[in-house]
Order: sequence, then structure tokens, then C-alpha cells
Amino acid sequence: QLVEKLMYYGISAITLNITGSERHEGLRACVSQTGMDRLGELEARLKAFNKDHAK
Repeated sequence: QLVEKLMYYGISAITLNITGSERHEGLRACVSQTGMDRLGELEARLKAFNKDHAK
């Protein structure tokens, strides 16, 4: 499951179907408590995830 794979990289996410979104496919990363000073770290984690899961 994608949520579990993201957790391995230290990224928490929730499914769109519990956010009130009209779209139900996809995830929303939980970043509301992430300070601007940590966005570079988040970017690095997302790049690592992308690199490791590219087809």
C-alpha cells in the first residue's frame, strides 16, 4: 500500500476519501505541522521515494 511505502521514508499521508475531497483516488501528505525550514528535507525524501519506485 502506498501509505505504508511513504511511511518508510518518514512521510505521513491520508487517503483523499477521508478529507472531504470530491476525488477519491490519491493521497494527501500531512505537512501542516512541518516548518518551512524542513521543506528541503521533505523534498529529499520525496525524491528518494521517486527514485526507488520509478518504473
